[in-house]
Amino acid sequence: MLARTHQIRLTGRLVAGAAALFAALAMLVISAPASAATQSQSATLVPAAVQTPVGVTGAQVKRKKKHPKKPGMGALAPKKKVAAVTPAGAITATLPSSVDLSNFSVAVGNQGALGSCVTWAIDYALLGWYSNRYGAKQTFNPMYTYSQIHISKTDPGGGGSYPEDTVRGGVLYRGALNVAMSQGNDTMSHYSHGTNDFVSQPNTSERTNAASFKISGFQTLFAIPSQNGGGTAGQELIKVALAAGKPVAISMRVRPGFTMWNRADAASATDNDVSGGVTGAHEILATGYDAGGLWIQNSWGATYGFKGYSRLSWAVVQKDVFDAHTITGFVSGSNPTPNPTPNPNPNPSDTTPPTMSSVTQSMSIDSQTTSSAVPVKFNWSATDASGISAYAVYVKTDSADWALQAAVPSNATQYTFTLSFGHTYQVAVKAKDAAGNWSAFSYDTVAPSVFDDTDFSSVSSPWTRYSLTDSLGGSYIAASTAGAYVQKSFTGRDIALVAPKFASAGRFTVSCDGGTPATGDLYGASTVGRQIVATCHFAQSGNHTIKVTSEGTSGRPWLAMDAFAILS
Repeated sequence: MLARTHQIRLTGRLVAGAAALFAALAMLVISAPASAATQSQSATLVPAAVQTPVGVTGAQVKRKKKHPKKPGMGALAPKKKVAAVTPAGAITATLPSSVDLSNFSVAVGNQGALGSCVTWAIDYALLGWYSNRYGAKQTFNPMYTYSQIHISKTDPGGGGSYPEDTVRGGVLYRGALNVAMSQGNDTMSHYSHGTNDFVSQPNTSERTNAASFKISGFQTLFAIPSQNGGGTAGQELIKVALAAGKPVAISMRVRPGFTMWNRADAASATDNDVSGGVTGAHEILATGYDAGGLWIQNSWGATYGFKGYSRLSWAVVQKDVFDAHTITGFVSGSNPTPNPTPNPNPNPSDTTPPTMSSVTQSMSIDSQTTSSAVPVKFNWSATDASGISAYAVYVKTDSADWALQAAVPSNATQYTFTLSFGHTYQVAVKAKDAAGNWSAFSYDTVAPSVFDDTDFSSVSSPWTRYSLTDSLGGSYIAASTAGAYVQKSFTGRDIALVAPKFASAGRFTVSCDGGTPATGDLYGASTVGRQIVATCHFAQSGNHTIKVTSEGTSGRPWLAMDAFAILS
């Protein structure tokens, strides 16, 4: 729902306000594709890539030495800060204990002594992973991009580069991710220059071929100009992305413990160094995690760590990883559309597909919003004479590609996604019967928005505004007078009252479109913010009203309002 003028009634007085949308990362927080190998146990993960490498062969990556005496780095610190914000506990509680995405990794590359790590991590490793994952199986030459974005004309290694476009000293330096969006990247087999030639520029033919491999977008999980690590919040953001099937390009401060060669096994290839002197900043690709830390693919050749991979302990991740990005895939032709391939029909006489019900959405009482997103529960069902054997659930965020939600159990008929305010999501569900027939898709579209207490132009007695860190917008309004109420008109299908719970808060009633009131309670033994405490759900989107009225409970008379979350 776009911003519009609202009429809010607070204890008999009309107050005008404007709805504000909270900007957020356009990502589903709870998801994991079929390509993500996950485990519930806490044993040391052995990346699939070091067991059965895929992608280019080692012969296709030129190496002059077993390993360089002084391997290159070259990750430059961001200039604009994007804070690492801890995902909601309900999200992190669902994360698997380990994830391994390296089964689609390209062969380990070698940047030599050049400062080209950013383009090896993003253009070679990350784009190569997506190409393997979605069938194109191309590898990309990092010099296509590094030749255009390295910052120094005099440094023998090019001086390094930025992941994102960055303005420094009034000069715009292009970032690898921005070039991947605007130009794409040329393939190893087509690009006419080697993997250490960053002087030669791409020619017209190479630029034309690169345009076939543009990415559709990227997300900054966090970026910290001081190069201090993102802490536990940064750690959890990376884990959430990996669990959603997205490798993460990360920049980190390097200490002596990171530099390791020819380790005998995965367990011994762990960097625990948080106290050694910083020797530089480096970009690598995170491809998985386990209880011991974050698994990364480096660009220092196959003799680095264990076959080119190592594990950063969680202490290292928290202290030294200062920049993290994911991408949304290629512009077209590489990502899945909502069309799961049916299995061969085991019963050729049964060719009747299942009948899908509508997909519906709601917000659940006692769930908790994040600072920028709301949990939304989707329900679906299907019928068939032979029974339903599985469902396939896809989600599309804004104009991005459809993504299969493999974290949703195949027999589930409901699932809760945490959806960011200010974005539009489409959910498509398809059912398969026991004979292997797939139904048509059933769809639902939802656009979450938020009306915060700060959107009131003024607040009058008996309502007072109070500050609370654990709230949407940093504050809420409250009244202790029996009969005090807040009334909100909106356009949509669902609305939820978001409020803190605390010891002196009491009971209230909620009425939807003037219907019979239901009773709720804001009591909490301790103060907990951003709770969904009342909801109204309507069969059709339209103009609706919610009214919440204080009972004035004896001994705990307070009614609080933080925000209204709206689904339109």
